[in-house]
Amino acid sequence: MKNPKLKFIACMIASTLFGCSDDYDSADPLVSLRIVNAIQDIGTVELRDLNGNVPVLNTTSLSYRANGRFAFTSGDPVNIMVVPESDTLNVVLNEIITFDNPGGLNTLFLYGDTLQVELFSIEQSFQNYQDSLFGVSFVHVADDTDAVSIRAIQLDTAGVSDTTTLSQSLAFQSGTSFSQFEATARIDSYTFQFVDADNNVLESTSIDPLRRRREKVFRNITYLLVGRSDNGSGSSTLDMVQYDNF
Repeated sequence: MKNPKLKFIACMIASTLFGCSDDYDSADPLVSLRIVNAIQDIGTVELRDLNGNVPVLNTTSLSYRANGRFAFTSGDPVNIMVVPESDTLNVVLNEIITFDNPGGLNTLFLYGDTLQVELFSIEQSFQNYQDSLFGVSFVHVADDTDAVSIRAIQLDTAGVSDTTTLSQSLAFQSGTSFSQFEATARIDSYTFQFVDADNNVLESTSIDPLRRRREKVFRNITYLLVGRSDNGSGSSTLDMVQYDNF
């Protein structure tokens, strides 16, 4: 297949049906872009005027914490226009950005609130793991929260617990690389935590790695810390969001 765009789209469709890997040919001039809606109080948003490009896997309508996938030519300006679904005349963000990394795998995070919507992006490098292994990465998207630590707690079937610190100071607008974990009958569960400087657990989630293996989504998992520690009335809206990369 000589057309790189058709090749990319074919791979993305295959990933839905057969679990095709995200790491397509790095010589292709396209970049893969995932857009995540982490905007606090707008709800569902619509993405407009994306240079006429059509989403590969998802629609341009994104609910809070949802994500969509797109493909763009490396080096071309990309117009990102965001409007609330409830008020499509209100353009809350209109930015032009460029991705100059052919074959790159980028995630763009929309955050803020109705008063000010902003964005940042990171590039991830997914791994192809051998059987009985999977990877996990973490991204800090909570814009009023200081740097956090990341902890992984492994519990084996004998009841033995082992805690590992994956990152001691993950700042806002940054993410970790993928850490590799075992997915065998020896492991009962993993618990992943975002922890503040006072050792308080901000958000936590647990997974059964064998169940993950049966679902075939254990290879590359990303967890996001979204929301705010104070929403203006003294309440926390922090949450932990997961998306899977095949």
